[in-house]
Amino acid sequence: MFVRNFHPDRFVRSVYGTDPFREYCGQRNILVDPALLAPMREEEYRLWLTALAQLSSDQQVQVELDLTKVNEMGDRDAVAHLLKAAEGKELPSDLVPGDAAVALWFFLHHPDIFHEVFLHQEIQEMDCWRNAQAPAGLTLNYLEGKAAALAATVKDFFQAREGIGRFCAVNAYRLNEAYCFVTHVSDRLHLSEGFTDSGELTTHQLWPAVPVLFVYYPMDGTVLVKSHLQASDWLLDLFQRFGRAVLGVELDPSCVGHTFELDRLKRRFDPQPDADDMEMVRVKTLHLHYPERHGRRQVKLETVAGDEQFALLHLIQAHLNGAGVFDQLVVGHAELHIKLRIEVRSKSYLIRLWPNRCNLTESPLAERFRACLKRWGLYHVR
Repeated sequence: MFVRNFHPDRFVRSVYGTDPFREYCGQRNILVDPALLAPMREEEYRLWLTALAQLSSDQQVQVELDLTKVNEMGDRDAVAHLLKAAEGKELPSDLVPGDAAVALWFFLHHPDIFHEVFLHQEIQEMDCWRNAQAPAGLTLNYLEGKAAALAATVKDFFQAREGIGRFCAVNAYRLNEAYCFVTHVSDRLHLSEGFTDSGELTTHQLWPAVPVLFVYYPMDGTVLVKSHLQASDWLLDLFQRFGRAVLGVELDPSCVGHTFELDRLKRRFDPQPDADDMEMVRVKTLHLHYPERHGRRQVKLETVAGDEQFALLHLIQAHLNGAGVFDQLVVGHAELHIKLRIEVRSKSYLIRLWPNRCNLTESPLAERFRACLKRWGLYHVR
């Protein structure tokens, strides 16, 4: 989930001596000198490590997760996104120096805005969402308690399945029309060699964080999971643990049945746009699988970005004209190309679909596209 490398010593030096850093240390009961001034010296960094060591192990994990998030948002583009999202609200003083310190200020003063922008930035990096079906209309109260229950069961899951998960942290949010649970599980110990400021070669011990995201939509009962896991039985177990810990229900194994009706895309696909700004919708890519008796054979049909609306249909007619063969093929993957008019220019979006997963993120635009998929008969909610 995290793209930028997190080096604790470099990050702390970048925010050391700033008002947001003093405020953060006060909130987390990290005992540092309130009169600290930048630049940070080597002995002051050692005092910081000593102050961290006085916290409990759970508190230390939370501090590392907090600062890793802030580090991820500590660049010009992310800060610009934060400032735009906070338009009309209190903004940081121009005396707050540097992008990392500004991101930390938002973490402290506008945590909802910080995490909404953080999620929008971060979930783009993961491959795709897996879909499951739960009862609709569930209201989730006491999110902190549900997050703690989810952390315990996810930790148990990864310890049993992969032998990892010494630590686990879960943050819960209500975003748009969904409940979002951002989970981080510690991976195996990682040893990294580096130099100190004095030029001494040393080895750092790190516990990389493995992200797992859960989203529940009360409107129709859709449950989404983003994870590195691929095995279907493991994913079912993860969905069911989420159901018990957060939703308070037992999800049936059939909850992970096919969600997207991709075989509809084998024929002429000419959907109605949902608004005037939607200029075009076309099928860009189809991966067609042969029956299991033929092993892993598949046919891949791919068009280029500038092709016309029915270019892929023309490929089917040219290369798969034998009805007996074509009818046996099942669509295992598809890409839809959607073109929207934004002010005076057009912008293209690519929706990647598999039978039970897609790349749509948790955002207002993604919600619009999900609604379109339902309207076009491609998204089946059981």
